[in-house]
Amino acid sequence: MNKELKLKHGIPANFVDVVLSDNGLGKTTEKMLGKDTLIKYKEIYSASFGWVEKLRKGDDNPHGLFLLGPTGSGKTGLGCAICNYFLDIGWVARRVTLYSLVNKFFEKWKTPSFALKPGILFIDEISRELPTKEGHNQKILENVLKYRIDHKYVTIISSIKGKDSIGRQHGEVISNLIESNFFDVLFPQVNISKILKEDAEERMFG
Repeated sequence: MNKELKLKHGIPANFVDVVLSDNGLGKTTEKMLGKDTLIKYKEIYSASFGWVEKLRKGDDNPHGLFLLGPTGSGKTGLGCAICNYFLDIGWVARRVTLYSLVNKFFEKWKTPSFALKPGILFIDEISRELPTKEGHNQKILENVLKYRIDHKYVTIISSIKGKDSIGRQHGEVISNLIESNFFDVLFPQVNISKILKEDAEERMFG
């Protein structure tokens, strides 16, 4: 059974609830996050609403989503909110960090089956530095991305580094896969971590 994805700071705000908050549907989310935080989330979520709607309506040629931005800019929150939205309507969706994806490989010395199945796969933090194991780290990510792109399986990836930096870290093949027409690029630039902290302090100290 699919379970809602959770973040360190709690359950990410409901995607549609945030985007449509002007219509009075965001009261629960506003109460949970605070009005200012909700507004900032909306800036990020609204940018991807067209992508989400196109996918929901049955896009014959679905694109992946590449979330690029600095630490704290809302990449993981957005990725999880999108996954939760599709989980709510009965889709299969899963978040995995590159670190855990690599570890899953080395448990059985084969690519984890969930990474090669239909549904949404959100690979978070692909720019994270990992211990090199004879080049296996790069090959695992390369095989997963290539397989999913070839089969048109919806894939979301997040990174604090752009294409060139990823190329230096993971190799030219992975860099070119990310650069392919399969991925639409979004640039969340709102420091959600800072906003959440300020919102919590305001609630605490008034």
